Amino acid sequence: MVTALNAHAMKEQKVKELLKGIISLGLPLAKTILEAHDGSITVDSILGEGSVFVMNFLNLTKM
Repeated sequence: MVTALNAHAMKEQKVKELLKGIISLGLPLAKTILEAHDGSITVDSILGEGSVFVMNFLNLTKM
């Protein structure tokens, strides 16, 4: 028997799996776009605390 708590946990896991695929594409796409405009992306990450992503657009007129 699936309890409401188990059903919620299963649904949450499916959402995490879907988001993982979306997020996995996001950073390479951002890097490609930034590099095409002479920009860069850096990350500072602390395990268990989170990550900070910094995007620098050096040449916004190159399009």
